[in-house]
Amino acid sequence: PASRCRFAYRDSIFKNEWKNRYFITAVVFKLDKHPRFVLGYGSLCSELDKKGAGLSLESVRETIMDIRRSKLPDTDLLPNAGSFFKNPVVGADYAEELRKTYPDLSVYPAGEGRAKLGAGWLIEACGWKGKTLGRAGVYERQALILVNRDDATGAEIARLANEIKKSVFMKFKVKLEPEVYIE
Repeated sequence: PASRCRFAYRDSIFKNEWKNRYFITAVVFKLDKHPRFVLGYGSLCSELDKKGAGLSLESVRETIMDIRRSKLPDTDLLPNAGSFFKNPVVGADYAEELRKTYPDLSVYPAGEGRAKLGAGWLIEACGWKGKTLGRAGVYERQALILVNRDDATGAEIARLANEIKKSVFMKFKVKLEPEVYIE
């Protein structure tokens, strides 16, 4: 059952205690007949307003796809590891403390006493957006995307990721976790 899987923000028991022990072979989704829109993330509301198409499953889907296309590179032209880091969750008090120093910091509610910080914002604030380290780099349009500029190895991507993690921790005292599975 879902409760035993401990699903959370980009996390589950399959990424922790059951890592490398089990794999998922099938899933069952229960969908509501009446949609409940969650529009408070990123630029979704403003983009929907720009389109003026009204609120529907189709308009939300198309808008999300447009936003993603504007931020993600075409893998045929620029190989990439996709969105590489999770948005870190910190105490709400610490998030407010950071926001006093960095008023444009992306902060989202994450449950009682918790706040989610925009990892892309943190990475960009450390100067990584558009930078290259060896043959691996950070995409110039979205700091969460690590790209392969010229046949970079996995070790080069990992080295870049570690350097990004170090600089974010040094500047903000926030630990970034990879969204991708690294062996």
